Amino acid sequence: MNQRDTMVRDVSRTFALSIEVLPPSLRESVGIAYLLLRISDGIEDHDEMSAERKAALLDLWANILIGKADPALLISETADLDSDDPEVTIIHQTQLILDWLHALPEEMQETIVHHVYDTTCGMARWQRHGPYVKDEEELDDYMHEVAGRVGYLVTDLFAMYSRKLPTSTTCSCRCPVSAVWHYRPSTSFAGYVRIMTVIGCLFPNPTWSKSA
Repeated sequence: MNQRDTMVRDVSRTFALSIEVLPPSLRESVGIAYLLLRISDGIEDHDEMSAERKAALLDLWANILIGKADPALLISETADLDSDDPEVTIIHQTQLILDWLHALPEEMQETIVHHVYDTTCGMARWQRHGPYVKDEEELDDYMHEVAGRVGYLVTDLFAMYSRKLPTSTTCSCRCPVSAVWHYRPSTSFAGYVRIMTVIGCLFPNPTWSKSA
């Protein structure tokens, strides 16, 4: 197993298993994209940093992605974090992961950077917004930024592998979170909101939560 696959396994319980059965070219591009997204996630999900610091680091990471900042800055700005944490280790390997990215075909690089950049900016916006969700529309927006955009990325990488597949711009990819429950009859939408609240990801308006 190469270093990239080992790093993916270190920060993933399920995605690693799926990535490892992809065809080689997809396995490489999706694995690299996943690690880049984990840098964003590692910042957003860190339980000791303030929202203000997270937003600033996400802004820095977004600028690094588009070549407007030095990757060494992100590493130095997170030097105080626990290096034994696999999520932090990924952040500290930013330069290596970017080197892997830059070895991919240019079209793949542009696609990955575009979607990871958008996701990272969305995460930064929500750090400034705060974790309080007032209605279903805001929940849809949050989930679209932190998870839904990944669907765009994977769709476009698969479309590059097989040109018969539609890209994220030629198919309707965005699906409101609430629509998922039409296909998950065993779980209520309100139940989903309660789970997200219990684990501390979101704090919805109590009145809306009860009526969901």
